Amino acid sequence: MYPPQPRLWRLPRLDRFRQLHVRKRPASRKQRCTPRGDPAVYSHIPSAVTAVRLGSVPILVLLVRDGLFFYGAVMFLFLLLTDFLDGYLARRLRLVSKSGAYFDAGTDFILIFSMFIAFGAAGFYASWLLFVIAAAFAWFLLTSRLSGKMYDPVGKYYGSLLYGVIALRFVLSGSFFCSLVTVGVAAFAVAAVLSRALLLWGANNDQVSG
Repeated sequence: MYPPQPRLWRLPRLDRFRQLHVRKRPASRKQRCTPRGDPAVYSHIPSAVTAVRLGSVPILVLLVRDGLFFYGAVMFLFLLLTDFLDGYLARRLRLVSKSGAYFDAGTDFILIFSMFIAFGAAGFYASWLLFVIAAAFAWFLLTSRLSGKMYDPVGKYYGSLLYGVIALRFVLSGSFFCSLVTVGVAAFAVAAVLSRALLLWGANNDQVSG
């Protein structure tokens, strides 16, 4: 009979050691911002919010036409919230797209243009101001198609200015205010058109010289 052999001490497996002692790395910002689940479920949420704003425009116009300015102001604040919400959701869910940006801009134009039509029908603003707003928006679309992404330090505030004018109209009135708004909107539109024209001309010169 042979004597029993001593039991040898075994080293732990390296992969098991790593599983027990290595901490998990925290999720990156990109992983935290990316929602879980089926992408088809949440991919249309920002566009749906924009569609709600677009569908609510006739209700707002009817409220203004009937003189229900308090309810119109509440509805307008709700539409402003949706304008902020669709952009926030698109960035948060990482669903920013060119088509979504054009849909949002087109909805903003329809809302602003419809409100100026309603205010113009009530005699607050001159009718030629509608042509100025439409021409500025058409110029924005044309220059965006020609040059792609463009940083416009003047034009990017034009939509905010028009939204602010509409909001102020619910609390202010009078011929002086209406004249001031008419001159201010027209002057800012001219400045925005000239700014984008200069930027487009500079971009074309850079491409030619390059």
